[in-house]
Amino acid sequence: MSHPEEKSSLNTVVETFQKVLSTSNLHPVQQDLFQSIIQTYDSEIQALKACYNSMNAEHLLARMEEHQRVSSVLEKIGPEINTLTDIIYKLGKSARSPGDVALAKLAEQVALLTPLVQPQAPKPSPLFSEASETFLSLKAKKAKPSVRLLLV
Repeated sequence: MSHPEEKSSLNTVVETFQKVLSTSNLHPVQQDLFQSIIQTYDSEIQALKACYNSMNAEHLLARMEEHQRVSSVLEKIGPEINTLTDIIYKLGKSARSPGDVALAKLAEQVALLTPLVQPQAPKPSPLFSEASETFLSLKAKKAKPSVRLLLV
């Protein structure tokens, strides 16, 4: 939805242009041309606002329809979901089999060992200014003649 201050500011801009145009020393043909441009601008803005409002209304309608569909589905399957949730919760609380316990211990060990076997993160490269200073300091040091030629 459009804001009232946007409407007033756009209307103010159009009105300001119309006032300046009416008090200007332009030839009547030029005034008519500028008046036509201002009216076209104003009508385009109004058309864009109408298009936005209709698109926004369509979007809101689609959201309402989707919400109604989801609500009706949840009303129909709500009791079944609650029953399934209770069953899953009870199964989770029941005694675990030895295989489940062994898998849980294995998962804990893997979680402990994972950081140890992951490669170290690469060190960040030095800033260009630091690298160029190092490069220039190496120039002053002993270097092979072929390297000196490249540096000069």
